[in-house]
Amino acid sequence: AVLESCGGGKCNWLDRVDVVGDRFQFVSNGQFDLVGQIQELMEILDRIASDDENKIVKDKGMLREDLYFSLLAKRQALAAQVAEDLKRHRPFTDVRASMVRFTYACLLGAEIFSDQDDRAQGASFNRLALEYLLPGLLIAPGAMVQSEVRWFTLNDRGEVVTVPECALYGFNALAIVEKIVRDHAGRAGWMKVMPNIKDAVYLQFMADTETLHEEVRKGLSFMDIRRMDTAEARSKMITCLRRWMIIYHAFPERMGQDFLDKSIKELVGDGLLSWLHFDGTGQLVTLHESEANGYAASVALRELLALSTRYTEEDLRSQISGNIFHKQILPQYDGLKRGNEPARLH
Repeated sequence: AVLESCGGGKCNWLDRVDVVGDRFQFVSNGQFDLVGQIQELMEILDRIASDDENKIVKDKGMLREDLYFSLLAKRQALAAQVAEDLKRHRPFTDVRASMVRFTYACLLGAEIFSDQDDRAQGASFNRLALEYLLPGLLIAPGAMVQSEVRWFTLNDRGEVVTVPECALYGFNALAIVEKIVRDHAGRAGWMKVMPNIKDAVYLQFMADTETLHEEVRKGLSFMDIRRMDTAEARSKMITCLRRWMIIYHAFPERMGQDFLDKSIKELVGDGLLSWLHFDGTGQLVTLHESEANGYAASVALRELLALSTRYTEEDLRSQISGNIFHKQILPQYDGLKRGNEPARLH
């Protein structure tokens, strides 16, 4: 009963684990106090052992060991299931949900039995949890579950946050990791670990962005049926532009200016698409196609110019004017047929 309640059996009894102040709050998926119930079961076992010395009752250390190895078996079973899903190319397993439940069981095990292994065998519940949440920092990536599950991303300010997908499970991965590290190594330990987490997330975020940009570039390079739809390409490029700004804010001093340059190059017309044009009054405004996607290119360009140390407004105006002429005006002019008088008015 103790192992089942802790998550080492067949059912999951925890709805979520919240970080409240300096402690974990365990919320069961029923109307009962799960931690209190487990503690009552432990007291009953202690009374049975003390009342009858001949009665074989597992002590706390043995129960802890059983739970630990049960969780190891669950982890191995999940890895096997994911590998099978990959072979079939039909995922039947909600890997993130399984990892969340596993993490909750690890946290509950540490709460009930403590994270210190009295038998000095290095069996740490918290480490089991961190091996899922921080795989690249503790073990080789992909060493356990071959399906890549992301737990962290960067917000608009370039700060590390829990990925939005975790909200579906009420799972705050960053808060849980911080609590585990602080409990083990204090605030100083967290200040050492957090930069490593941010660096790993930053590199991952940057690689994903470059992959998306390459997809658009390749899609627009075709001139036949394989060519990417322009609306789809614009939507994906807007995502790239926003992600480049996030990358800049994450580490302005590292490669920040390079990513500002990428954004500026795209918006002035030296990239894959056109974003700006001059209205009837000669003002530089955003193309309708960009506005329809919720992206004000002219506003974004002014923000980029304010952050850039490599461009001036005069430089950009000259580039924009040249690109508008060669990519928007000249193609339309070249498409006119000689003697087509109705085209004079358009």
